[in-house]
Amino acid sequence: MKLLEKRIEPDLEGLLAVIKRQKTPERVFNIELFLDDEITEKICDQFSLAKDISPDAPFSYYERKIRTHRFLGYEAIHIGFVIEPFKYGKRLSTQDTTQQNDQSRQQRDWMDEHTGPIQNWQDFDTYPWPKVSEIDFSALDWLEKNIPDDMGFYDLTAHILEGITNLIGYESL
Repeated sequence: MKLLEKRIEPDLEGLLAVIKRQKTPERVFNIELFLDDEITEKICDQFSLAKDISPDAPFSYYERKIRTHRFLGYEAIHIGFVIEPFKYGKRLSTQDTTQQNDQSRQQRDWMDEHTGPIQNWQDFDTYPWPKVSEIDFSALDWLEKNIPDDMGFYDLTAHILEGITNLIGYESL
């Protein structure tokens, strides 16, 4: 059987029932922590998944993610929502060495994990902590209305480690 001959339909209710230990899975459920945007774009282009989506349309980013994840048989998409409001420290950059030209970002960035904006209690007290009122929830509102019924979306509380090391620095924990 060829790879694309068997179509896997998302089954969010089945996934949730397995997580709640209400049933035994009939198949392996597919969930990604995230897909790099370059991979999503490549899949969309190669399989013509998003030709009708204007890149300038509001929430086109999420529309492309939904179509890509659905095509791959995933039950849910990662939305990467929680980390955005935080003001982190310095970023380090280097030239992208990706061998695939259509996947190169020209430059790769990551957090400077040696230190962060919070190094003592005074830094902690004066840090500009985000307020819920300052967070843009429009993506969640759009997803609630537009994600297919058999799919879901999630953010990761697993980013707590990254959030702390981005604020304090890994070496200064």
